[in-house]
Amino acid sequence: MAIGFRYHDKGRDLIAIHPKHLKERAERYNVLNAVAALKAAGVLVPGIDRKTTQQIMVKGFPGVSEARPRWVVVDTGKMLSGSSMNSET
Repeated sequence: MAIGFRYHDKGRDLIAIHPKHLKERAERYNVLNAVAALKAAGVLVPGIDRKTTQQIMVKGFPGVSEARPRWVVVDTGKMLSGSSMNSET
């Protein structure tokens, strides 16, 4: 089952992950800490008012039932270009 989707915006390659799926995969790690690490590394693409999630309307995405779902969005270009993501594990 898909946990997110890839899309392009303003010349950037982005991945949106539903927080529910991020939490399921974080297992023993605190999902808030994981999102904070993404933000600190500069790979999190903030939403309006600098929120850590963005509201993206996606019709028929499996496992997402909210009318107005929010997504954690990361910039894959920044993530792959040697950000400081690997400095803490």
